[in-house]
Amino acid sequence: MLEEMEAESKKGGAFFKMEPTDEKRIVILTDPEKGISNFDRPGADGMITTPDGKKRPPRTIFRMKVMVEGTKDELIWEFGHRSIMQQLVAIAKQNRLQTFRGAHLLVKTSGTDNKNRAWFLMMTSPPQAAPAQAPSPASVLPEGQNWLESQRVGAL
Repeated sequence: MLEEMEAESKKGGAFFKMEPTDEKRIVILTDPEKGISNFDRPGADGMITTPDGKKRPPRTIFRMKVMVEGTKDELIWEFGHRSIMQQLVAIAKQNRLQTFRGAHLLVKTSGTDNKNRAWFLMMTSPPQAAPAQAPSPASVLPEGQNWLESQRVGAL
């Protein structure tokens, strides 16, 4: 029974965490999903009441499943830091990514404590493209036909 409980406890229920100064290599398993922080409990009006009585909207966070390369642990990475979001957007635009699934990232943190740290993200390898499909019989040139000639005839 304990073995089953231990196996179940390791099934992606844990969160990806970084120390104030840390470095990890991860593989992204799912695309980010938008949500609200589990710590925010919006009222009927959809707003959060702060301890000083002010109203504010709940914090937007993003979640995605990642695998830590060294340990092969599958974890949930939940982040609301704008710097992380901006770096992921920049990586996606720079590499013209349609998805993050399969991308390998180097994640570094630098700081003195959990509240005061900077995040640095770098893609070490892009998501792998789908394997190339075999050409359909219609696109295969007839035997003995010159490719340049076929292009010239097709252009007319």
